[in-house]
Amino acid sequence: NKVRGLYFIVITMYSLAFIAHSTLSPFLMSCTLTAVLTNGVYTFYQYSYITNWGFLQSNMNRLVICIIAQSIIIYSVIKLPYMLGEFGGVPTLTVVQTPAVSL
Repeated sequence: NKVRGLYFIVITMYSLAFIAHSTLSPFLMSCTLTAVLTNGVYTFYQYSYITNWGFLQSNMNRLVICIIAQSIIIYSVIKLPYMLGEFGGVPTLTVVQTPAVSL
């Protein structure tokens, strides 16, 4: 089930990316960015317990961390491009996506 969930996110992410990059739709670009980062949040929730860090052994602790992270992601994707000005889309990718993907 863990792998199926990740598979669903990955298929959705690449499908959205294909359509978004083909149409240059800002809405679909936002959906793609959200899907890329959701992939990381989902993977963290499912597999971070293997670190053997005490607080990550609890499903509830991981869930709370993921809900907070996903909320920050959604807020950033919705608000940040407009806060960064007319060409805010590309800087948003740099500020939001790059650090998360690097981890």
